[in-house]
Amino acid sequence: MDFLVPLIEQLGLGGLTGAVAGYAAKKLTRLTAICLGILFIVLQLLAYKHFVSINWGEVSSAASPHLAEGGRAALGGIWRILTHNLPFGASFATGFFLGFKKG
Repeated sequence: MDFLVPLIEQLGLGGLTGAVAGYAAKKLTRLTAICLGILFIVLQLLAYKHFVSINWGEVSSAASPHLAEGGRAALGGIWRILTHNLPFGASFATGFFLGFKKG
Protein backbone atom coordinates (compact mmCIF):
# COMPACT_ATOMS: atom_id res chain seq x y z
CA MET A 1 0.00 0.00 0.00
CA ASP A 2 3.02 2.31 0.31
CA PHE A 3 3.07 2.67 -3.46
CA LEU A 4 -0.32 4.44 -3.34
CA VAL A 5 0.90 7.39 -1.25
CA PRO A 6 2.93 9.07 -4.05
CA LEU A 7 0.10 8.41 -6.49
CA ILE A 8 -2.47 9.97 -4.18
CA GLU A 9 -0.15 12.93 -3.55
CA GLN A 10 0.31 13.48 -7.29
CA LEU A 11 -3.41 13.20 -7.99
CA GLY A 12 -4.23 15.56 -5.14
CA LEU A 13 -1.59 18.09 -6.16
CA GLY A 14 -2.64 17.87 -9.79
CA GLY A 15 -6.29 18.37 -8.96
CA LEU A 16 -5.56 21.24 -6.59
CA THR A 17 -3.23 23.09 -8.96
CA GLY A 18 -5.63 22.48 -11.83
CA ALA A 19 -8.55 23.88 -9.86
CA VAL A 20 -6.58 26.98 -8.90
CA ALA A 21 -5.41 27.52 -12.48
CA GLY A 22 -8.93 27.01 -13.83
CA TYR A 23 -10.41 29.41 -11.30
CA ALA A 24 -7.80 32.05 -12.18
CA ALA A 25 -8.36 31.51 -15.92
CA LYS A 26 -12.10 32.09 -15.51
CA LYS A 27 -11.51 35.28 -13.53
CA LEU A 28 -8.97 36.49 -16.09
CA THR A 29 -11.42 35.74 -18.90
CA ARG A 30 -14.11 37.79 -17.17
CA LEU A 31 -11.70 40.66 -16.53
CA THR A 32 -10.64 40.64 -20.18
CA ALA A 33 -14.28 40.71 -21.32
CA ILE A 34 -15.03 43.62 -18.99
CA CYS A 35 -12.00 45.58 -20.24
CA LEU A 36 -12.92 44.96 -23.88
CA GLY A 37 -16.51 45.99 -23.18
CA ILE A 38 -15.39 49.22 -21.52
CA LEU A 39 -13.02 49.91 -24.42
CA PHE A 40 -15.86 49.42 -26.90
CA ILE A 41 -18.14 51.77 -24.94
CA VAL A 42 -15.43 54.45 -24.74
CA LEU A 43 -14.71 54.17 -28.47
CA GLN A 44 -18.40 54.40 -29.30
CA LEU A 45 -18.77 57.44 -27.03
CA LEU A 46 -15.81 59.14 -28.71
CA ALA A 47 -17.26 58.33 -32.13
CA TYR A 48 -20.68 59.65 -31.08
CA LYS A 49 -19.11 62.92 -29.90
CA HIS A 50 -17.20 63.12 -33.25
CA PHE A 51 -13.76 62.97 -31.63
CA VAL A 52 -12.83 59.87 -33.62
CA SER A 53 -14.11 58.03 -36.65
CA ILE A 54 -13.97 54.24 -36.57
CA ASN A 55 -14.03 52.13 -39.70
CA TRP A 56 -15.49 48.93 -38.24
CA GLY A 57 -15.16 47.15 -41.59
CA GLU A 58 -11.39 47.61 -41.49
CA VAL A 59 -11.26 46.57 -37.84
CA SER A 60 -13.21 43.41 -38.65
CA SER A 61 -11.12 42.50 -41.68
CA ALA A 62 -7.88 43.09 -39.75
CA ALA A 63 -9.02 40.98 -36.78
CA SER A 64 -10.71 38.10 -38.64
CA PRO A 65 -7.61 36.10 -39.62
CA HIS A 66 -6.13 36.37 -36.14
CA LEU A 67 -9.34 35.37 -34.41
CA ALA A 68 -10.08 32.43 -36.69
CA GLU A 69 -6.64 30.78 -36.63
CA GLY A 70 -5.02 32.33 -33.61
CA GLY A 71 -7.77 31.52 -31.15
CA ARG A 72 -7.45 27.78 -31.55
CA ALA A 73 -3.68 27.90 -31.77
CA ALA A 74 -3.38 30.16 -28.71
CA LEU A 75 -5.63 27.93 -26.60
CA GLY A 76 -3.69 24.85 -27.65
CA GLY A 77 -0.40 26.57 -26.88
CA ILE A 78 -1.58 27.74 -23.47
CA TRP A 79 -2.80 24.24 -22.63
CA ARG A 80 0.56 22.74 -23.68
CA ILE A 81 2.35 25.21 -21.41
CA LEU A 82 0.07 24.48 -18.44
CA THR A 83 0.41 20.71 -18.72
CA HIS A 84 4.08 20.53 -19.75
CA ASN A 85 6.00 17.89 -17.82
CA LEU A 86 3.16 17.17 -15.43
CA PRO A 87 2.96 13.53 -14.41
CA PHE A 88 -0.48 14.27 -13.03
CA GLY A 89 -1.91 15.82 -16.23
CA ALA A 90 -5.25 14.02 -16.05
CA SER A 91 -5.97 15.18 -12.51
CA PHE A 92 -4.74 18.69 -13.44
CA ALA A 93 -7.16 18.77 -16.39
CA THR A 94 -10.04 17.60 -14.22
CA GLY A 95 -9.22 20.15 -11.54
CA PHE A 96 -8.80 22.87 -14.17
CA PHE A 97 -12.23 22.31 -15.64
CA LEU A 98 -13.84 22.11 -12.21
CA GLY A 99 -12.08 25.32 -11.12
CA PHE A 100 -13.09 27.05 -14.36
CA LYS A 101 -16.68 25.98 -13.83
CA LYS A 102 -16.66 27.22 -10.22
CA GLY A 103 -14.94 30.52 -11.04
